[in-house]
Amino acid sequence: KQGFSYFPNPCSDFIHLNMESNVSASYRQYYLTNLLGQRISLEFSISAPLSKEIILNIKSVPEGFYFLNTSSQKGEHIYLGKVEVRR
Repeated sequence: KQGFSYFPNPCSDFIHLNMESNVSASYRQYYLTNLLGQRISLEFSISAPLSKEIILNIKSVPEGFYFLNTSSQKGEHIYLGKVEVRR
């Protein structure tokens, strides 16, 4: 989790993910895992070229508690934290 922060939490439409260093290019997939272990892939955008902020779209994710994760090009999976989707 070190090197990452995210907000808001609870969230409803988007999660803003900030990275301490510009490592966003090495991470290609962001996803949530629910309490049953089911994976929900997230669409994302980078707020500006060379930005350290990534915006994750969670508009279609049902309310509940999730684990936020990312995976790198090399297949490394990193747990970023817990989030609550609330509407």
